[in-house]
Amino acid sequence: MSGRSNRYAGVVYGLPLTMEVPSMGKRLEDKGIIPPHSAKEVRQRLQIQNRLNIAGQDAAAGLKRGDDIDGARILVPVMQIRPYDRNPRKSINPKFDEIKESIRAVGLLTPFNVTRRPNEEHYIVYGGGNTRLVILQQLFQEGHKQFEQVEVCFKAWRGDAYAIAGHIGENDQRGEMSFWDKAVGIMEIKSALEAESGAVLSLRSFEAELKRLGLSVSVTNIALMKFALDHLGPLGQRLTGLDVKRIQPRFNALKRLATLWEIEETRFYEEIINPVMHEHALALAPESSAEVERLLRRCEAALAARIGVDESRIAKMMAALEKS
Repeated sequence: MSGRSNRYAGVVYGLPLTMEVPSMGKRLEDKGIIPPHSAKEVRQRLQIQNRLNIAGQDAAAGLKRGDDIDGARILVPVMQIRPYDRNPRKSINPKFDEIKESIRAVGLLTPFNVTRRPNEEHYIVYGGGNTRLVILQQLFQEGHKQFEQVEVCFKAWRGDAYAIAGHIGENDQRGEMSFWDKAVGIMEIKSALEAESGAVLSLRSFEAELKRLGLSVSVTNIALMKFALDHLGPLGQRLTGLDVKRIQPRFNALKRLATLWEIEETRFYEEIINPVMHEHALALAPESSAEVERLLRRCEAALAARIGVDESRIAKMMAALEKS
């Protein structure tokens, strides 16, 4: 390693860390402390940690792909890391400027995780940290040379489903994720799992898969998210979970009523709901809520006009359908 002695100070597993790294792995194996198949991994971990302990040395320099060890702390040029391209959170962190000032003043106190896909050279953020990465890159480009390299924790690549779930879990813990972004992320996980397995997942099976990935989302909420993405796109980030819970049953009732006039589901949405939805979204003021009740009244009026009945009768007709 560039002519430097590959030695440590300290004790691990009762052995002095002043011995050579290869010797340490062999001694641990001979003593029965680790099984033979683990000796190589221990030596790799010690070699990487040694790079971090050498002042001024780039811990990522000279690492081969085989050196990517799950859980290892590595030092990486900040411009060699990219945000995760399927990060479900699209909204800008409202505390961006505050976080940037903190990092400028005291540095990065909490390292984030990175990973990389097979056959790719660059690292990507894993499980939260996109905001911190963007800030570090901005600071470096603004002339703060101390941010040229960043210490991060490497996580082995396990597929997009795990990566997206990691980002959702991190943002959920911080309470920084909108209903819409989470819905997009959850359904992205479903698509990734189905692409990997080649089979379509039922919502019940998908609920179990999410639990395996560390996310607790009920079938009811998964169905609600799917409905929002399928039919409420123009409202997007304005929507809350409560908004969707109010809209879905009313739309279902209107759809049932439309079938009595032989308007099937696809035409119901394309010819009645979608035009009203787009017009409603365009009329909303910036930063306003979805104004759900006004939207529902406009949808009822559009259906009434389509089937040729008085608008005041629509509510009574839907109530009668509900009872029947």
